[in-house]
Amino acid sequence: MPSAVSSDPVNSEPKQTLKRKRNDYEPEGSIRVPPPLSPQLLLLQLPTLLAHPPSHPLHIPGLHLSLLAYRKCLSLGGLTPDSECRALLGIVEVGIRVAGAGLSTRPEAEWTWAARIENEVERSIGKGLLLCEQHTSLRIHKVHFLSLHVRLAIWQHNFKNDPPHTLYMPHLSLISLALSSNPPDIPQALQSTATLSELAVKLKDQPILLLSNVIRLRILMKGEQWTDVPESLQQVETLLRFEVDPALPNSTNAQGVAFRTFETSFDAAMAVHTLMLGIVYYTQIGNSIEASKRLAHLHFLLDSGLLEAFPQGLVSVVLQSGPPLLLRVTHPRILLQLAFLTSSISKRDPVGRKPRRKAFAQEGLSMIESESRGFIDLPLWSGLHEMNEVTMGISKIKADLLCELAAVAISRSEFSDAKTLLSDLISYTRSTGLFPSFAARIALHQAHLAHATGNSPRAMLCYRAAAHLGGEGTWLWASARAGEIGLRIGLGDQSELSPLDRETLQLCRGSGGTLECVGRVLEAASTDEIVKAKQHFKLSLEMATAAQDNHLRALVLAITSSYYFHTAGDHALVMLRTCRQLAAGMGSSDASGSSQSEGATGNAALGLWVGERFLEIYNRQGRLDKVEKQKVLNEEFTSALGRIVEFASQAEPGRS
Repeated sequence: MPSAVSSDPVNSEPKQTLKRKRNDYEPEGSIRVPPPLSPQLLLLQLPTLLAHPPSHPLHIPGLHLSLLAYRKCLSLGGLTPDSECRALLGIVEVGIRVAGAGLSTRPEAEWTWAARIENEVERSIGKGLLLCEQHTSLRIHKVHFLSLHVRLAIWQHNFKNDPPHTLYMPHLSLISLALSSNPPDIPQALQSTATLSELAVKLKDQPILLLSNVIRLRILMKGEQWTDVPESLQQVETLLRFEVDPALPNSTNAQGVAFRTFETSFDAAMAVHTLMLGIVYYTQIGNSIEASKRLAHLHFLLDSGLLEAFPQGLVSVVLQSGPPLLLRVTHPRILLQLAFLTSSISKRDPVGRKPRRKAFAQEGLSMIESESRGFIDLPLWSGLHEMNEVTMGISKIKADLLCELAAVAISRSEFSDAKTLLSDLISYTRSTGLFPSFAARIALHQAHLAHATGNSPRAMLCYRAAAHLGGEGTWLWASARAGEIGLRIGLGDQSELSPLDRETLQLCRGSGGTLECVGRVLEAASTDEIVKAKQHFKLSLEMATAAQDNHLRALVLAITSSYYFHTAGDHALVMLRTCRQLAAGMGSSDASGSSQSEGATGNAALGLWVGERFLEIYNRQGRLDKVEKQKVLNEEFTSALGRIVEFASQAEPGRS
């Protein structure tokens, strides 16, 4: 019988493209086995096999095993966002069926697996909603989660009570609105914060109570209500439990000092903000010891990678009931740069070859430059407004760091560097639109530079410009007015203080810290009562020492020594030696020891004044060897002053 195969060569060829090629190791007629599923996917599919109608005897065991499967799936980790959302949704659906059957309220031991299932359902709803916000592809499940939440509320007969997070958000919005107004509405913000705190106590939400206290501390400092700050700061630090406790998570630094650590992202964010506020407050009042304690704790937390707990600036606050509250806090990029700025302002001592105030500011600027083109991690739902907030915050910090570098350069007699830094500051603030906000401070720095280089007319003009731009009653206004009063006294103005001058000194007295110390020095210099002047200088010296502000301390020591120069020579000599040491350290030479570099002689004006006092004492004592050495030193200081005058004339060519 002939073969059925066609003789057509084309049609006789088998169509290889339509058939699967058999592997060499696969025998003919075998069945292809699919790759094994992961345990997570198997656990996700298991509840579909365990589902039974309520009339089935295995209905309740099926619910129990389904819950165990979803819980085990979440505990394994390594889930994709879609799988995690399905697992959370499964817990919510099964949990509502368990709660609806009344199994969670039965006292028998066999139903312990269903106890407190409502809390687990609420937590899963909160996590699911948060996951839907973070991933665009999962937002379709948001409506499902919300509808299940409504079903749970109906079962709980919770018709009148809203979820706690919906009660907290309006108060937080009111606080933000009050603080963002111009000028900030401090009373309204404090009232809203008090209401938020009362609500947190009523609902027993400890994290919200901590949040309200941190916000209140921030508002008090923003409103310069310094008398209420210590109590508020103590309350916040008590809630955060900063004190080292063996029962709490602790770690030690390289020096063996133990510090409190924090596990949740919310506690970490609150701790960083509180430490920075504490450092600023104790620097403001001139307590360097307390500021240094908190600065060491802050550096330890940042070095341990604490900011990685909330890389996008989002923290989740777990509440007693209902979904968690999602908060947007200061972005970690800003907090890191802010740590350098806070460290710089807390170190007031300009003495030494590498003062820490200067080192922190330089390091902060270097980090800003290195990360200027780096990626800023923000949530998917963020817009250009949130992006601009972060970039503008970093720009303000950079301008502040330039201000700190200019200030420390002036105090160290590094006038060329100060002039360059101020030029860079002006250029930067004008290019970023920040010049109106920094104009008063720039004018004040220009006044200090002109004052230090002996350009009195320009210093007077800049002081008055800074006071005008700063606005009456502000610390900038008080600082500029105090500088003008000091300049007039230095120029030999013996007239009585005007009512405006007395108002300035009164404002300085109530500001605390450096400004209060300056105010007391000016009051002592303007009074004819020696005893009263000595009291002012004594308090000023104590405040400058407590603040570790050796620049101001050297001035106070120099003026105070003149009161004891003729009556208690030994006491005056001790103060003059300390003053000479401090003056030499403000502009110490570099490691090469070059004496010709700017600032190598330290504060030349103060050094010459102290040198002339020493020369007078040595002449009185008949110590001719000391006299000759002191004359040589005084000639060096005179030459340094000549270079300063030359610098001032070059800076202002029209000056005669």
